[in-house]
Amino acid sequence: MKTNKASAIILVVIVLIVAGTGAFIYSGTPKGLSLDNALHHWLHKPVIAKVMEWTGLTEETVLAGRKVYWCPMHPQVNKDKPGACPICNMQLVEADENSGQGIDDGSIQITSRQIQQAGVRFTTVTRIKFTRPIETTGRVVADERLLKTISSWAPGKSRIERLYVNFTGARVRKGEPLVSIYNSDFVTTQEEYLMLLKGGATRLEPLVKSVEERLKRWGISAGEIKKIRKNAKPMEKLIIYSPMSGVVIERMVDEGQYVTEGKPLLKLADLSRLWVYGDVYENELSLIKTGMPVKISIQGKSIDGKINFIDPVVQNDSRTVRVRFEVSNKDRLLKPGMFANVRIDVFGDDVLAVPASAVLFTGRRAIVMVWEGAGAMFPVEVELGRKWVYAMNQMTDGKSQPLLGGEDRYHEVLSGLDEGEEVVSSANFLIAAEAQFQGALKKLAPEQTSESSPDSQGGI
Repeated sequence: MKTNKASAIILVVIVLIVAGTGAFIYSGTPKGLSLDNALHHWLHKPVIAKVMEWTGLTEETVLAGRKVYWCPMHPQVNKDKPGACPICNMQLVEADENSGQGIDDGSIQITSRQIQQAGVRFTTVTRIKFTRPIETTGRVVADERLLKTISSWAPGKSRIERLYVNFTGARVRKGEPLVSIYNSDFVTTQEEYLMLLKGGATRLEPLVKSVEERLKRWGISAGEIKKIRKNAKPMEKLIIYSPMSGVVIERMVDEGQYVTEGKPLLKLADLSRLWVYGDVYENELSLIKTGMPVKISIQGKSIDGKINFIDPVVQNDSRTVRVRFEVSNKDRLLKPGMFANVRIDVFGDDVLAVPASAVLFTGRRAIVMVWEGAGAMFPVEVELGRKWVYAMNQMTDGKSQPLLGGEDRYHEVLSGLDEGEEVVSSANFLIAAEAQFQGALKKLAPEQTSESSPDSQGGI
């Protein structure tokens, strides 16, 4: 009875020691270490190292005989049994102590001949100043500030005697006659004016001034009033002259038509400066502001413009905001109603970046191959910021040269890489395939037997 009780006490003590040691090791192990790295970490602790010295054990003898399975694409993943990689779902392969792959350094080996055959290129990670383009399709319209409506100024009813500009699209210059109108009140007022002038009395001077002001309100210039006084004969028709140079974009009347005072006759537009309306998504609004330069492209030609208005209301159906661009049109290339391509270059700060071709995506993770030299490269997980970053060109000997490895699109790197590191910027997929192939060969090697080898069958 006493023996059973003593055995039970010893068993409980052993369980407590094992549990306490495990908890101590778990709590003191840095996060993110693989199984072998964790063992390596604890085997070099002073107390455990002293125990190993007393017993004559070494790290190699402790780890000997263990089978470790790793992922060629994610070397940080290694387990003590076969399975799938939790990151890319690729089957884990058994690590070979002579392979130079896997848990020791996680490198991928590639020869110089393979580099040449695959067309592998390398790029130095550096900081660049980037621009992000915002592109949209715009519709050309007339500048509303340069529109004029020509109306009938004569009181009562008038008759359109002549249209000097009788079709839409006709060009006019400032001061050219547009419309000739007959109005009986206009003729009567001139006759009254001439009678007052013949009276010659000083007391009639206020009445003369009053009639002159009335004629001016009808569009009669001071020069025409002098002509009436000189000829002593009223003008039969009221002529309306163009107040601006431009194009007739609308005609509202015909010759012989009767119109009343205030009736619109013609609509003019100055097309030397135009507006272009485009839509910008609401998540891009923080990147633009009024006054920013833009490029308007149409028919293979590019015209400079600028943002002069951003609509304060977001369209509910498209979640876009209408933006207005102002552009010079002195060569008359643009015409109202045309569609044009609009590009806004948003300039940013200096950022750490790699070419877009250097990044491999495995699910939600981004991997970059870092070149270590001597045929070794390491897959490194990186955190990306803004995507499709366009690098600005720098001037070299008067010529524009793209930054980095001849690329014009980049990813901003937030973490995982340091400035100055060499990364693979082309043939990444071939390298990834090579890594998987090497892992497959290692998995097949232990399964070969002497009977199946070429030497045993008389092969070369």
